[in-house]
Amino acid sequence: TSIFLERACGTPAHVLPLLSGHLSSLRATLNWTADAAALASVSEAAAQLVEAKYDAGCPPAEMREMAKTTGELLHGAEGTLGASEGAEGLRMLATRLRRHLDDVE
Repeated sequence: TSIFLERACGTPAHVLPLLSGHLSSLRATLNWTADAAALASVSEAAAQLVEAKYDAGCPPAEMREMAKTTGELLHGAEGTLGASEGAEGLRMLATRLRRHLDDVE
């Protein structure tokens, strides 16, 4: 999705609002805290947004905000879907963000 959007919209920075909106939309419309497939979609959207933020060279403050969002997603999923693929994807994403922030700060 992000590769298509980047080609259609320009630079990674142009893609960020689209991916952010996509993630927000999924969070608002899917039952991602109870449905494993929905959580997987939310997790993938979050991962694409993080990739785009890396590609765009976003400052640490934006990456900290994304780490916070990822933590919120993971917290919401751990009640019933903690062992799901989507939750595992969020854990890996949280770890990646934490390591990135440790490296830049």
